[in-house]
Amino acid sequence: SKVNLWVDKDKLEIVIFNLLSNAFKYTSDGKNIWVSMKDDGNAVLLQIQDEGVGIKREKQKVIFNRYENVVPDSIYAPLSSGIGLSVAKELVEMHHGSINVESEFGKGSLFTVRLLKGKKHYPSDTEYILSDWNEDTNLDFNSQNELQELNEAEKPLMLIVEDNYELRVFIKQIFQEAYRFVEANNGEVGLKKAFSDLPDMIITDIMMPVKSGLQMLQELRNDERTSHIPAIVLTAKTDMDSILTGIHTGADDYITKPFSVNYLQAKVENILARRKMLQAYYCKVGYEEGNENKEKDRSVQLSARDAAFLNKLAKIMEEQLGNPELNVDQLVSYFSLSRTNFFHKLKSLTGMAPIMYIKEIRMRKAAELIKENQYTMAEIAYMVGFSDPHYFSKSFKSYWGMTSTEYAKNQIGR
Repeated sequence: SKVNLWVDKDKLEIVIFNLLSNAFKYTSDGKNIWVSMKDDGNAVLLQIQDEGVGIKREKQKVIFNRYENVVPDSIYAPLSSGIGLSVAKELVEMHHGSINVESEFGKGSLFTVRLLKGKKHYPSDTEYILSDWNEDTNLDFNSQNELQELNEAEKPLMLIVEDNYELRVFIKQIFQEAYRFVEANNGEVGLKKAFSDLPDMIITDIMMPVKSGLQMLQELRNDERTSHIPAIVLTAKTDMDSILTGIHTGADDYITKPFSVNYLQAKVENILARRKMLQAYYCKVGYEEGNENKEKDRSVQLSARDAAFLNKLAKIMEEQLGNPELNVDQLVSYFSLSRTNFFHKLKSLTGMAPIMYIKEIRMRKAAELIKENQYTMAEIAYMVGFSDPHYFSKSFKSYWGMTSTEYAKNQIGR
């Protein structure tokens, strides 16, 4: 950062690893290896020099070719797969840099990587992990957006589980206007934070230390507290088996690296749009009816665990609907969830807080009973859990925009 070098840290680490690995392979005990970085005006030079076996002049022209062994026809040849230097060259050239070697057979080699400073040499449509990085950059985006502090608490919470610090910052930059954030650098920490913070969206890498993203996601999907939380999996693996594994584990979507900013945003928006559709659908028709008609609209299907939750809730509401003492605490007592977990899960699946959900069910049931034209308004009030018919009338008008009597006349008129 001191020389404003714009490179992908992960890729630079791979380059250094491959060059050092090559140096260690061919340098015997008691010999030296030097690593240095120099500012060369408009570029930075990374140099790795060893006192190894060296490379013949004719071989120096082809050592960056894939599957080309550095020291053929020697006891060292089995140590090399002929891939490391090729990968290093590819990654350096991705950054519009260069890599070369100077070597004297029997005395050692000097590898030099030259990377341009700044970012003017990159195409205009390049998407950077960090923007205008410097040592004074404050990466606490919640404190940076002071003008939005009053609205911060109302933003949904996104959990980012990624062991690459720069990529976590990058994702936060993308969604900082719409989300609050909690972060984890491995699946184990991510699991704990998902249980404690109950995020509204999870973006996770797959390959991480301690616990992988898929292991974390599987545990979240098997737990009633978190099975409803939408999740996007990021990975460098592009084979179909890996993609299917991610989907079968419970990922709502699967994105391969590197990815476009617009693509990731579209995926998140699409998942949230489907979630809103699901909320509207089950609020309108009720889970029981929605389950029977799921073949008509596959876009609003739930996971088995979340379907069981709503199914159980619908049955409890049916049994307790006439109970005027029914409240949120009593509803929560039927589930193995804390009040906070229950609130978050119900809000995520239906878009409503528990108290509003109870009112919604009562008002819709009241409307159904009025349509049947078999009961008095007082009877209907008691049937849907109101001990005071007058209060029922006020609540009905507040919800439907007309009195229960007006509603009955409209239904008869149809």
